[in-house]
Amino acid sequence: MRRVLLVTDGSPNALRAARTAAQLAQRSRGEVLVIYVIPPVQALAKNTVSKGGAGLNTIVDALRDAMQMGHTALTQAANILAQAGISHTARLEQGVPATVICQVSRSESCDAIVIGSANLDRTTTLALGETSKRQNNCDSCAVIIVS
Repeated sequence: MRRVLLVTDGSPNALRAARTAAQLAQRSRGEVLVIYVIPPVQALAKNTVSKGGAGLNTIVDALRDAMQMGHTALTQAANILAQAGISHTARLEQGVPATVICQVSRSESCDAIVIGSANLDRTTTLALGETSKRQNNCDSCAVIIVS
């Protein structure tokens, strides 16, 4: 596997997924692309309004918080990869997670997607395939779900 896409959210399972991605990359002398997907602004706004906030400043704060969480998660995953001596790139993406993951996987010619199972929402699970069925609707590569 020359190119592994690691999807992170900073959870313990995502950190285990980072170690799995490092092992895959070590075996094949490959590289890892790490992404953190920030939900679309509309989703952040809807969530903010449902929690009692309705102002533009509140939505901007929610976006800033999501970006900060993303930077933290990317740094944690990058540290694991760096300690393993793995060549990697990390970046924030924004959009519907399942869609973004599949798009990035295809556009970056990834051989595998590695993702922790802790925070998979229903849409992402359906797009990437349920573990028990190993069905992969993101048909460009293998999907490894780490729990």
